[in-house]
Amino acid sequence: MNGNDKMNEVRAPDATAGPMDEPLAEELGDEVSPLVVEAVGAALQAHFQSIADMPLPDRLLVLLAELEARERPQ
Repeated sequence: MNGNDKMNEVRAPDATAGPMDEPLAEELGDEVSPLVVEAVGAALQAHFQSIADMPLPDRLLVLLAELEARERPQ
């Protein structure tokens, strides 16, 4: 894998990783500053958290209620 491939690789956020994901840091070596990796990681975590905090759409809530009603014993 060349340097460009390493930088273009997409990784899912890992809630268990510390401030700097050590395997990623080793993989990137000296190509990217640890501060850059930490800043990008923090920005991604904030973005994903904002998505997770969004309310569910009304239509999805209705569908979930209908599914729950069908599963309840009559």
